Amino acid sequence: MSRKSRNTTGRQPDLEPEVRIDKWLKVARIFKTRSLAQESIAAGHVKCGTQSVKPGRDVRVGDEFIVTKGQRRLHFKVLIVTSRSVSARDSHDLYQVLEDHTEKDQNRELNRLLDQVEDTRRHRGRPTKRERRQIEKYTKGE
Repeated sequence: MSRKSRNTTGRQPDLEPEVRIDKWLKVARIFKTRSLAQESIAAGHVKCGTQSVKPGRDVRVGDEFIVTKGQRRLHFKVLIVTSRSVSARDSHDLYQVLEDHTEKDQNRELNRLLDQVEDTRRHRGRPTKRERRQIEKYTKGE
């Protein structure tokens, strides 16, 4: 009888053709637990393209997913499919980040632009002392 050789180094994960999305998201350490991944998937926060996925969907190499967690949106491409746990350092080798977007960054930029627009406005709220004098001068006809 032949024994299957076992990978004891922990460096190269056992590759599989297909793994459930909820399990893969946990292995890739995008979610801390599989149940959190399932809840997020059920809430529609995990999408393949524009379509929401189900927890039983199989992940294949080359698939692109968009995961929304709070104010963060992560768009990534799957490079390695495995169901075996890998180290935190090696988990980033399982996928390639295409876009990592935080709404806070977008809001910060929007607020900066709005502040610039407000600075160009002549009157913001109560008039200044100088503007008040000009108004009085204009209304009295001097």
